[in-house]
Amino acid sequence: MEKELPAIFAILKEFRTSLLGADITVFTDHKNLTFENLQTQRVIRWTNYVEEFGPKLEYIKGEKNVIADTLSRLSRREQEDVSPILGKNDAPSSDIKLDSLESFYSVFDDAELTDYFYDGLEKENRFIKEHVYFLNLPEIDEKENPLNVENIKEVQDSDEELHKLKDKHPEIYFHKDINQTHNVLCHARPGKDKDENWETVIPTKLLMPTIKWYHIVTGHSGWNRLYMTIGARYYHPDLKTEARRFQCVACQKHKLPGKGYGLLPVRELKE
Repeated sequence: MEKELPAIFAILKEFRTSLLGADITVFTDHKNLTFENLQTQRVIRWTNYVEEFGPKLEYIKGEKNVIADTLSRLSRREQEDVSPILGKNDAPSSDIKLDSLESFYSVFDDAELTDYFYDGLEKENRFIKEHVYFLNLPEIDEKENPLNVENIKEVQDSDEELHKLKDKHPEIYFHKDINQTHNVLCHARPGKDKDENWETVIPTKLLMPTIKWYHIVTGHSGWNRLYMTIGARYYHPDLKTEARRFQCVACQKHKLPGKGYGLLPVRELKE
């Protein structure tokens, strides 16, 4: 118990802000964790902390706990021609520099393990079917950066509203050469130096694609950080309004509202 329980304690402590208040189920093949046998003061302290999260401990036989066993028992490739290290100053370079590709190991490098997982899926193994996704990283939907300078220049030239703003406020809207692209419309706030403090003007057509792209690459940040990040280099009169109004489907599904941990789970009183 004093090996398995600290692992649960460490995970909950590390991700406290994300897990506190969530519905947590811990699968374990260590049946003693499901009993109320508090043996030492250390176990009592760990248990008291874990109980703040109200997790459900579900016992699963070791032979069915294939995900934990597989990830914790990956075989290691033998390193050839590596001599023992006697001291940090005596180590040969071959002991320190490892090949960036050969040093990695994947579950799918082992044909036997791969066949085992696929067999489990075909045989309707409930635990494998429900948790096999932990073995794979989610696919990333790569989106092209809409803020290519040449693309911005092309859309700016076709935006009539920008031409009107340029003619109406020539003191803050001006053209500037950026890299190999000439006459890109830029903006400088009143009283600021046009050579030092300027932002590229985003056409209305590119405003929403820009907000979406920055929201994803900044790790689904909130509207304030999103606005500050984009506003550091680009300008649009409605940037703050649209950044605040923008709603991400993934964030609506997975982010907790409020302070980050919400209400604590309801406890069952034991007589």
